[in-house]
Amino acid sequence: MKTISKCMLSVCFTAIAGQSQAHELHEWGTFTTVSGSDGVMLAGLQVEEEYLPYFVGGHQNLNPRAFKGLMRPVRNVRVKMETPVIYFYGDKREKVSVHVGFNGGTVSQWFPPRTSGDTPPKMVKLRPEERGKVAPVAFPAINPSAPMAFPMGGYKAWDFEEEYKGFIHWDTEIIPRNEVDSSKYFRTGETPNWIYPQVPHSNIVKVGEVYEQYLFYRGLGNFTLPLTLSVDSAETLSMDFKGSQNIPFALAYERVAGKVRYKVFAEGLEMNSHTEISQSNGWTEMDLSPESNQIIYREMRDGLMAQGLNQHEADGMVKTWWNSYFGHDGLRVFWVLPENEVERILPMKVSPEPEKKVRVIVGRSEVLRPSFEKQLLAQHAAAEEKKQLPHYSGRYYEAYTERVQALKKVTKK
Repeated sequence: MKTISKCMLSVCFTAIAGQSQAHELHEWGTFTTVSGSDGVMLAGLQVEEEYLPYFVGGHQNLNPRAFKGLMRPVRNVRVKMETPVIYFYGDKREKVSVHVGFNGGTVSQWFPPRTSGDTPPKMVKLRPEERGKVAPVAFPAINPSAPMAFPMGGYKAWDFEEEYKGFIHWDTEIIPRNEVDSSKYFRTGETPNWIYPQVPHSNIVKVGEVYEQYLFYRGLGNFTLPLTLSVDSAETLSMDFKGSQNIPFALAYERVAGKVRYKVFAEGLEMNSHTEISQSNGWTEMDLSPESNQIIYREMRDGLMAQGLNQHEADGMVKTWWNSYFGHDGLRVFWVLPENEVERILPMKVSPEPEKKVRVIVGRSEVLRPSFEKQLLAQHAAAEEKKQLPHYSGRYYEAYTERVQALKKVTKK
């Protein structure tokens, strides 16, 4: 059977000898990026937007109810790999080893507990003579309204400009749902973004003595993507795709001042293509309302289902990410990564091979309009005059700061 592979994670399944090839694997997840109007991807995306349950594991859970993944200063994080979940479907128990590689990043959060995984570089203290000479770097704050920028106890930052290859490994057993009492995977403290991905018919996964309805992981990284988004001085959005396989589905979306507008690319974007959407042409515009939300929901859900997700999975993805995808003002493009890009960044090997494999990873690409950048510059100038930090959105505080500094350099020339 032909394998469908559309995703940005790599899941390698190392064989247990003699097992039959009876299961299906489905997966979805997101790569988040932010670009300036010039199309350059911005750094500083290590800030978490929403709380995860306290039981989710991470590299350094010094305070598991407050911080996840990385509790250390970092630099040059340009991609967030968010909420990839892996489902299994099958009518028999089967032992499977799962190995997820991540070329260009670290798998920093996970559940169930991993069997093994990448270990970040050790934290190194700054020498006394280095302190005061190192610019403050963003701390991975979980509260988006309170970004923290400080050297964090005099430690050197983990710089993601240096190539890094992470991974995670689970030894798991997939079990038909009707063979597991639901009390086995009940746990308190589940958050909405943990509940939404749960679907009614997937197998239960058992890792050690922990039962769950899917495998979950997240990560941080720095690597190139084939789609460049930019906005010119006339506020025209350009999408330049340099990939060697087509993007199978895309949706451009903008919300501002109580209005929403969108454009669906149901057939995707062709390889080596240039696409433009001007301010006056190409958009479908609506007032922000329950009805417009329903239209956007259906467009996104149906686009995901066209890539092979079932309706429960597509509903789960849209519900999980609704607030981040569509609940904030801004311009963004959602696009499904082509198969070869997934394999380049996160190659997957499965053994025993599933009968069917569906992997849908969505690039969530935020892009700043020149008009918005002017607002950032004005906010920065006003804060600088008062000797205060500017009150940008906490989700992209460091990214906005990087863009402001670049624009200031251009202005001075």
